[in-house]
Amino acid sequence: MSYKEKPQLKLYRYENGFEQIAIIDDYEDASFERNIYSAGQFTITINKNIPNANHFGKGIFVQFGNDPYDFGEIRSVGTVVDERGKGGEVRTITGYDSRYLLKRRIIKNMNDNGKWSMTDTGEMCLRSLIRDQCGDNAEAKRRLPIANAVPLSADSIGNVYSVSEEYNNLYDVCEEIATQSETGWRFRFENSMLTMECYDGTDRSGTVSFSTQFDSMRYGELSESLENYVNTVYVGGKGQNDDRDIYEGENAVDGNSPSGLDRFECWDDQSQMTTESEYEAEAISMLNQYGQATTLNGDGLAKCPYVYKEQYDVGDTISTEMDGRKFKVKILSVTEHWAKGTYDLNFTFGKPVNTLASQLQLMMRQIQKASNSESGTDSVRWYTIPNDTAMPKADITYRTIGFVGDTGNGRTFRLYLDDSKNGSKSYHVYVKQLAGSGKLTLTTGREGAVDLPLNPGTYVTIIYVDENGNVSTEMPSAVSTTSTESATPEQAIREIQVTMSNFTSSDLVMGKTVKIKFSKCTADRPTLNINGTGAKAIKAVKAGTLVDVRSHTARWEASATSSVRTWDDNTVLELMYDGTEWVIVGNPILCSYYTTSSSTSSVVINSYEVYANGMIYQYGTFDNGSNVRSLDANINYLVPFVTTQYVVNFVTLAPAGQRNYIGSIGAMGQTTTGVNLHFFGLTVNQDVARYMKWEARGF
Repeated sequence: MSYKEKPQLKLYRYENGFEQIAIIDDYEDASFERNIYSAGQFTITINKNIPNANHFGKGIFVQFGNDPYDFGEIRSVGTVVDERGKGGEVRTITGYDSRYLLKRRIIKNMNDNGKWSMTDTGEMCLRSLIRDQCGDNAEAKRRLPIANAVPLSADSIGNVYSVSEEYNNLYDVCEEIATQSETGWRFRFENSMLTMECYDGTDRSGTVSFSTQFDSMRYGELSESLENYVNTVYVGGKGQNDDRDIYEGENAVDGNSPSGLDRFECWDDQSQMTTESEYEAEAISMLNQYGQATTLNGDGLAKCPYVYKEQYDVGDTISTEMDGRKFKVKILSVTEHWAKGTYDLNFTFGKPVNTLASQLQLMMRQIQKASNSESGTDSVRWYTIPNDTAMPKADITYRTIGFVGDTGNGRTFRLYLDDSKNGSKSYHVYVKQLAGSGKLTLTTGREGAVDLPLNPGTYVTIIYVDENGNVSTEMPSAVSTTSTESATPEQAIREIQVTMSNFTSSDLVMGKTVKIKFSKCTADRPTLNINGTGAKAIKAVKAGTLVDVRSHTARWEASATSSVRTWDDNTVLELMYDGTEWVIVGNPILCSYYTTSSSTSSVVINSYEVYANGMIYQYGTFDNGSNVRSLDANINYLVPFVTTQYVVNFVTLAPAGQRNYIGSIGAMGQTTTGVNLHFFGLTVNQDVARYMKWEARGF
């Protein structure tokens, strides 16, 4: 088939082997994602009344066309009825590629004193772990139908990686190994068999280039952030206090050891590791994950000089041009989408972004390790509410704290912080089956400091106690979420759960409208789940197309530091259900800040409005401090734009009493984070100005 054609869907049932049960091509739309490190997701929409539509069900496998890698398992099926009645019964199907089969297993078979441990290439770690947990070395009842030939270490691929795991989910660990060791992996479906493969991809940067300039890319997004960037990691290994092993790993900057402002350090506690090879492998994997300041993604054009799966594929290295700069990047994922005679492609380039979702997943695994630990501060320090009301000083050595019990109508727990700043640190927090109708408020008791209220329920988060006694979190507002096998780590953090009276699954119909006041949201592409009716994507309208609601990294309310936010506290949204997703009515403002103050080049005090569809409007006043003939202003935005294709407008203000002035104005150095504005008066001491009033609008 041509790569543009709508593929046939081949359905298989597994009963002691894969048995084909139907071939379907009369569906409304579909998409399939290939991803080098993670299981790709697929979606299908089909009229429920067409022949064979009833074959779509949980546990059924689907192959898209004849491609051996476009094969996965259905995880959920939903049905929506629109105003057409029976003729409008639409079935929506979602699933993941066949690597997600590993979600069915945990790491149980151990090889190293109660743990499964290995230090080797990414491929050797992946294949050996899968062999031991669901392959030839596993009990017969735990084996999965996946052929897996483990090569010699010398013939394997991927960076060296160190694994030390117990009882964690097998897929989650494999995904982490692949990502941090930069080892491509996939399952091939051929001759009714699944076979595991590891691959590097091909360097095609000399022949394949994606750019809007060359009609191969419709849309591109470049983001640069130091938010989670690290180029130096200290790995803490065996031993205690002065006798503890400390391994230093670095990414060179211009060939030199990073130093001064170019040095970004982090701590990695790995007390279970004992050898230098383990420390080195751990440092490399951490630097691979966090040593990324630039990320790219975009939409490729189906009608372009390059044919997907023929001239390039997931895992290949290509060149791309964006914002006037050229990059050589690896293709992380490609999603194909077929709908009503159209065909679209979406790309992700570069290195995987360390999202809040991935941070949450890693944190949950760290907390599990702490729960299983018997060694002092490596374990969880549990507090029972309401009996426990305050943290003693000795407990600040713990990295993980947990809360159980009952909050009643509301309780307060005091975290330790003294005048010597002892207790100023971050904690992993595990809230476990905490009952009650009120919140648990975490405080340091400092006058004027910000407290952190936590909801009852079962969830995890990260909190930080600063030197002034403020308690905050970089995670979304805590809601009662419990991860299940069917919920991805990303869903566990993206999902906003809302309780609404008199709302049931029968209300989830096309055209249903709700109005909700939300607390502050930091999740990218959030979803909404009302009364357990299922997590549905929240969409906005942009140029007649439904788009995801995206988070922004900005200096909100003119803060000195950047943080992630999707919308402000007390944001009210009216949403209409379109049969699949919740669509925001209109294009409301999600984030805003208004000030009448002016700013200099060194002080940024601007106003901004961020809209649901991604539109950003910012404005402010530059104050030179005195009247001059030549004004030169560096305007730094509080909210960075996604692209440089935004509009800038500005005027200068003459001194009081001067009716007119003549000069030239212009802008230069326009970037996503700022612009340089100029004014030059024609006549000395006459055509002068002190202020510039400016505005910028775009996406």
